[in-house]
Parts: sequence; structure tokens; C-alpha cells
Amino acid sequence: MATERSNKAGVALAGIFLLLPCNRAAHAESNAAVSSTTLRNDSYLNAGAHAMMRNQFELGVQLTHLALEQTLDNYERATALSNLCAGYAQLKKFATALAFCNQSIILDKDNWRAWLNRAAAHMGTGMVGESMQDVTRGLALNPEAPELQLAFKIISEAAQHKGDRHKSLVNS
Repeated sequence: MATERSNKAGVALAGIFLLLPCNRAAHAESNAAVSSTTLRNDSYLNAGAHAMMRNQFELGVQLTHLALEQTLDNYERATALSNLCAGYAQLKKFATALAFCNQSIILDKDNWRAWLNRAAAHMGTGMVGESMQDVTRGLALNPEAPELQLAFKIISEAAQHKGDRHKSLVNS
């Protein structure tokens, strides 16, 4: 039951995953709106993000894997890995999603979107505490992001339900 509730919260969070077309201007100003500017050799990266934005997650994942075969700088690679995290989480392949989020965060610890994506992937596996840590880290990087604020609310509610269930088991 608790895992089912966590999975439902993970599904709710999946709606706020952030997919990033490769856009250095948006990276430089994390509060700026993301546009679809195409740079250098990142057409697969952008095409993958746009496919996922159209709910074509399998296609988006395939295109993003092709992007990783190109010569990418660390920012582009971190973006691709974060997008793969989001795509695999949408496909409910949470362990795979987490692996890609972890790789993205290793490359760019300041990408609040990767922390949000990892929080949602953790929720999909029922790891509420880890999810809360991730969204808290994201909020520290960008406290004004409405996606992070919504994720915090969803995770807090899931944690409350998990705590209520634990109390009822202890008291019975």
C-alpha cells in the first residue's frame, strides 16, 4: 500500500519532469524560459527533448542516446543524461532513470532540473526520503522554480502518508 502510494506520487511528479533542449542561454540564466535554439551538433539532443515534450518517450530516448554518441561538451552531456532520466522515468524504468540522473549530476551538480528529475525517479521507486533530499537540493539552487515547489508539495504529502501508515502499523 505504501509503495503503491509512493508510485502514485511518482506518477504525479512525472508530469513535471523537465526536458531540456540544449540551450546555453537558458543554462546561464536558470530562471529564463527555455527556448528551442539549436546549437552546433546537438540536433539529436534537441530532437529527443522535443519528442519527449510531445509524449513520444521511446523516440525521445532513442534520439537522446544518439546525441550521446556525438561529441558533446559537459553541459550538453549533462543535459542529455538528465533528459534520459526523465524519459526512462516516464517509461516507468525507474532504476535506469536513476542511473542517468546520477551521471548527469556528477557532471553538473548545479542543474536543478536534474535534481527534480531524480526526485521524481526516486518517488517512482518508493524512496520518499531520497526524493525529498533531491527536491530540497533543487530548491536550494532555484527556490523560485514552480516545478520544484510543486514537487516539494507532492513529496511532502507522500511523506506524511508514509508516516501515517508507519504509525498505524506500530500501534497495531
